[in-house]
This record gives sequence, C-alpha cells and structure tokens, in this order.
Amino acid sequence: VDIDGASNQAVFKRRLANTSQSFLGRASNLYGLVDNNDAFDYLGGLNLAVESIDGDSPTGFVIDVSNPQRPTMPALQSAIVSELRGRQLNPAWIQSLMPHGYAGARTMNVAFFENLWGWEVTDPTLFPDTIWDDTKAVYLDDRYDIGVGEFLNEPANQPVQANMIAIMLVAAQREFWQTDDQTITELGERFAGLVARVGLPGSGHTRPDHPMLDWIAERISAQARAELTAARNAARGNAASQSEPTPPQSIRELTRTAPDDSDRLQRWTPWLMLLLATCIIASGFVHSRRLS
Repeated sequence: VDIDGASNQAVFKRRLANTSQSFLGRASNLYGLVDNNDAFDYLGGLNLAVESIDGDSPTGFVIDVSNPQRPTMPALQSAIVSELRGRQLNPAWIQSLMPHGYAGARTMNVAFFENLWGWEVTDPTLFPDTIWDDTKAVYLDDRYDIGVGEFLNEPANQPVQANMIAIMLVAAQREFWQTDDQTITELGERFAGLVARVGLPGSGHTRPDHPMLDWIAERISAQARAELTAARNAARGNAASQSEPTPPQSIRELTRTAPDDSDRLQRWTPWLMLLLATCIIASGFVHSRRLS
C-alpha cells in the first residue's frame, strides 16, 4: 500500500521508542544553539517526543563541522553551557547590544530569554538552576556593573524587561527553576511595578489571563498586587479609569452629517484622475495613428 506522506503516529512512536541518543548537525557558527529557536525546535522537540514515550530524554550531541579539518561532537549540555558562558552571559556580548537601544534589548530577550525557556521546556535536564540564577544576576542585578540595569529601565526597554522577568517567573512557577521565596517575591514586585508603568507587554507569558499572574499575585505586597490587577484590567479593556462611550439616544445621532466641500473633493478625486488618464491614453493613440 502506498502510504507516503500519510500520518501514522503508531509507527512513528515505535521508531522513537528506546532512543538513547540524539544529534544535531551544525556547519556554521553564524547562529548558536540558544540565539535561534531552530535548535530547540528540532533537537529539543525530538528529545521531548522521546521522553513522552520512554519517560527519559535521550542524551543529545552536537555534530559540529564548522571547521571541516577539526570536526567535534560535544554533548548537548556541554555545548549549550559553553555558549551561554561565552555569549549570552558574557558582558562583552551584552555591551555590544546596548548602543542599539530597543533593538538591542529585544535581541537580549528573543535571542536569549525566549530560547532559554524553549530549551528548558523541551529538555529540562540540560542545565542546572545556576543558569537561571546567573541570568538574574547578570541582567537584572547587573553583576558586572556594565549599566545593563539602567539600560533595561529606559522607557522604551521596560516592556522588554517585563517580558524577561515574566519568563523567569513562569520558570519558577512551573518548577523548572528552583529558587527561594525571596527571589520570587523580588521579581514579582519588580514585574508589578513595570507593568503598572508600561502595561502588560501582551506576549504569551504576559497575557492578562496567564495563570502565572494569579500565582505571583499571592506572593507580593498588597500595593504591588493592586498595581498588577490594574494592569490586567487595562489589558482586558475593563479598567475602572476607562469611561464607557455614551450610546446614541436618537436616530439623528446615528446619521452622518452632510459632507462639506473637502469631502466632495476627496470623493471625486479618484474619478477625475481616471478621466485624466483616459484622455492622455486616447490622445497618445490618436497621435500614433496620425504618424502611421
């Protein structure tokens, strides 16, 4: 029977069962394992699929042939941690992005925080809690005193910072990151203060009905909780400060007022342009006939 292209989950599951190793090939260092979502989409997704069948993730390896003369095959965990230390947690990498303003802040978020979370979800055994600890220390506490804290507090970058903190809070809420209550409260208070000023960024981590927001609301002060609630209400469109539009009381209020001269001109302009174009084309046709 010709079954090319047909879905067959049972066969696919049998093929994945008892998989002990997985591999990702790389022929270039243009993109890393963490600054692009393809790596965790493919290899992380494969590992997660195997885990869902066998109960254990396979051991991942990276086949690196970027230098054909010296190919290597490090373990996935070692390759990722090395990249994090050399790039995303490296103050030189962060400083190179800061002069670019919002674009730099967004790169920190998309090319690090979002992808770190993607790896955490698809293969939770890859890196220890200290990676999340170091991420907080470097970006939010400015461990290297490079001004990244002030950079992320710039008005244009505050929504990005709020999303970064939301990712860390979701990691803690879902117990991917084991941290203490003081750290959770500190991050929650900071997050509430940010969204009180700039609103919820609106990503998947910060939609107003996200369960993480209910979880963090129980762990912050009453004032911060009120700020968070106001931001959630505003994102839903039912903030108390918003006034409802007055409904029309009569048919007269629903009737469009008579157009003024400028309205008439705007309405007739396309037709006048079409008539002019038609005249030009016709004139050219007559002229060409005369020449022939």
